[in-house]
Amino acid sequence: MMLILVTSGGALGTTTYNVGDNAGWTIPSNGATTYSDWAKNLKFSVGDVLVFKFTTGAHTVASVKTKKDYDSCTAGNPLLLESNGPATVTLNSTGEHYFICTLHCTIGQKLTVNVSSAAKGSPPSSPPKSSPAPGSNSSSPSPPAARTTPSPSSNPASPPPPSSSTRATMFSSVLFLPFLLAALY
Repeated sequence: MMLILVTSGGALGTTTYNVGDNAGWTIPSNGATTYSDWAKNLKFSVGDVLVFKFTTGAHTVASVKTKKDYDSCTAGNPLLLESNGPATVTLNSTGEHYFICTLHCTIGQKLTVNVSSAAKGSPPSSPPKSSPAPGSNSSSPSPPAARTTPSPSSNPASPPPPSSSTRATMFSSVLFLPFLLAALY
């Protein structure tokens, strides 16, 4: 049972995205920019997972090598070709990734994602502590760090609600955390 939860929870810091959200991977009803509009405000990182939800036989997912292949809807030598839905793709490298439906690319069923190397949720690195200068007294205390309090904003804005992929990651992490803690004790 634990293995199933850990596997479905995924690695910490990764996110699973349902391509097209509720619409899934289908012929776009909102025009050729449907999938680029979906992806434009999302941050993809190495290790994230894309789930292309479609009915087997109705669509395909091909990962093509170049923007030229993407623009011309050419899948002559794809990096990946999935014809069984739903198809799951793990983003294993940085840079632009191009996905097309080999059946409906020319009418807009295609997606580009830009993948960064930074994992989400990684704590910022702190600068290394410097060693005392030669001849200085290393036992003297350093002055306390100045405390700053953020000033209240005159026009506070509430953050947008989390997306379905964020909720899935948070839920997976919550499921995984008790097992991680149990393993430590």
